Amino acid sequence: LVHISVKQMMVASACLRSLEVLIILAITLPTLINGQTQQPSCTDIQLLMKERRSGNYNLITNNTIIYKPVNVPDVKLTVRCQCTSGGGIPTWSFPNGSIASICVNENVKICVMDETHSKEIMFLPILKKIISGYYTCYTNNTSARFKLVVFGAPVITQPQHNVEIPLKRNSVVTLNCTAAGFGSLMYYWERKDSGNWITVDSNNKTSYKTSSIGQYRCNVTSEVRSVLSGVITIYGPPVFLTHPANHTVTVGMSVSLCCNVSSVAVVTYRWEMRNTGGASWSMINNSNSYKYVVRNIQQSQQYRCVAGNDAGAPISNVAIIQVISIKVTT
Repeated sequence: LVHISVKQMMVASACLRSLEVLIILAITLPTLINGQTQQPSCTDIQLLMKERRSGNYNLITNNTIIYKPVNVPDVKLTVRCQCTSGGGIPTWSFPNGSIASICVNENVKICVMDETHSKEIMFLPILKKIISGYYTCYTNNTSARFKLVVFGAPVITQPQHNVEIPLKRNSVVTLNCTAAGFGSLMYYWERKDSGNWITVDSNNKTSYKTSSIGQYRCNVTSEVRSVLSGVITIYGPPVFLTHPANHTVTVGMSVSLCCNVSSVAVVTYRWEMRNTGGASWSMINNSNSYKYVVRNIQQSQQYRCVAGNDAGAPISNVAIIQVISIKVTT
C-alpha cells in the first residue's frame, strides 16, 4: 500500500488546476509568432448590405446588387464582408483589380471602413461614376464576391446631337427618340417657346409628329435621373424679307435686282425672266445669287427671284422693268 499524506494530495490537486488553466489559455489566447500576435484564421465569410444610412444589414443571397444612386441624403449603399468563423480582417478588391482604400471621409467615390473581423464598402450617390462589376472579399483561406449593377442615367442614341429637318408645305414630320437604360424609361417631348422649353407631349412615346416649325427635344427620364436629347430644328422654306423692286429705264441702261430671305438652312437662288405680256418664264443662266444685274436693257421685261432650301422654293413678287423712250426736240 502506498500511503499519501494529506499535504501531498493538496499539492497534486493544485498542480492539476494550474495545468487546466494553462490548457485553457493556450486555446483562447492568440498565438505569438516572432513576438507578434496572430489572430485565429478566418475560414468562413458572409456578405451583408444596407441601402440607407439608417437601415439594417441584410444578407446578400443572390450575389447581385442593383444600385440606383439617387442623390438623396439618406441613400448610401453599404456592403459588409464579415468573418463568421475564425478571426482576422478580410480584404476587398475592386472590378479594376485595385485593392480598396481606407475611408478618410465621405467625399471619395468608394471607400472601405475597418471594423472588427469585417470591412465595409460605401457607395455614395453624390458621385456620378461607380464601377459596375464584381467586388471580391477574401482572406487567406476563403473568398466571396458580389456583382454590382449600377442603374446609371439613360443613354440617348438618337438624336445625340443637334439636327435640322425640313418641313415642306402642308406636310407632317415625325421626330424619333431612342434611348437605353435600366428599368422603365419615360419619354417627354418639349418645344422651345419664347426662350423657354415647354412639354408638348407627355404620353411616353418615342416619336412625335408635328406640322409646325421650331425647336424640339426629347426628355428621357429613368428612376435615377433625366437626360436631354440634341435639339431638333424643324425648318420651313425660305421667307422673303424684301422683294425685287420695279424700275423705269431708258434703252441701254442697267439695273440691279435684289431679294433678301430668312432661312435656317442654306439657300440656293435663281432668277427668271419673261417678256412683258409673255406666258412662260425662262431661267437665267449664272444667276445663283440674291442679286442680279440686268445690263443693256432694250425692251420692257419682267423678272422674279426663286429662293429655295430642302423644305421648298418660294417665288418672289414680280419686278417690272419698263423701258421708256425719250423724245429729243430740235
